Amino acid sequence: MHLTLQKNRPGYIFLVTALMAGAIAMTTTISLLLLGLAAVRSSYSFQTSVQALAYAQACAERALLELRKNDEYVGENDITFSLGSCSIFTDGKEGNDNRSICIEASSGQSIRRLEISIRHILETTSIDTYKEVSSFSLCDVS
Repeated sequence: MHLTLQKNRPGYIFLVTALMAGAIAMTTTISLLLLGLAAVRSSYSFQTSVQALAYAQACAERALLELRKNDEYVGENDITFSLGSCSIFTDGKEGNDNRSICIEASSGQSIRRLEISIRHILETTSIDTYKEVSSFSLCDVS
């Protein structure tokens, strides 16, 4: 059996054109949906990272205030926020001079760490370094 296409069928060209246009429209729609989903995930990750840094900075301020009130403060505090938490660690030393504070804060899947090296606490607090780190080097976190 031999099939031949007749060229006098104008509906055939329209049908093929409509199917091609539909396939292109569907591919474009799926691509846009996937790009939108990736943008939402990226935005959420950025938001939780910024929130974790804000928690770390708040806990650092609290630890510095605690050191000013009590030079025997050794940290080991966990503070819970509505969308995350932070932990405060110190180098274990006591006194007014050469202290270190380490902060680890989390929000969602994001974790941010701060290390603060303090030259002296009183009369005026003098900070040598205040930096974000990937792992602690000044405090013994076990």
